[in-house]
Amino acid sequence: MYVSQIPLSHSIANSKQKYDRRAKTVERVITLKTDAQANDLGVWEYFANLLDKLTADGMSSEEESTAELGGKTVPIFRVKLCPWRAPEITNYLTLIDKAALHPAVRDKGNRPFPRIPSDQESSRIMARLPCKMYNQQWLADLKRDRALYVEKSVCVSEEAFELLEVATEHLDIAL
Repeated sequence: MYVSQIPLSHSIANSKQKYDRRAKTVERVITLKTDAQANDLGVWEYFANLLDKLTADGMSSEEESTAELGGKTVPIFRVKLCPWRAPEITNYLTLIDKAALHPAVRDKGNRPFPRIPSDQESSRIMARLPCKMYNQQWLADLKRDRALYVEKSVCVSEEAFELLEVATEHLDIAL
């Protein structure tokens, strides 16, 4: 099971706070990468653009819980799935969350807090995103079953947007 860590003071199950934390992380990384003239600066600028498109409504929701980790009962957050989101976007958000743990980026005094993916789906669906930001299988299934809903409610944008193929072994999140 994949467990990512996020700072405790920002772990409130609130999409707005999650969005703000990620936007702040990306902003800090961009500043550091600009100063260092890093070759992956463009990737972090892409992440900033991605967050602008997703907004707080495009963040997954979380529920407080506890779990046995390392023989201890600890508080955790169970992250609800966003089946509508392209899998690549989830990977990008994971990279942003990992960067938030770096000492040069992390707010001082925060301790890591586990986030564990749950098997529950978020009930929220983000509308008006470029087509590539949606999970293509989810979108095809929805169009097949509820074409009018897709047209009237999801309103897939005609805006061009390409997903990056990020080679994480070459992406310097260590700054």
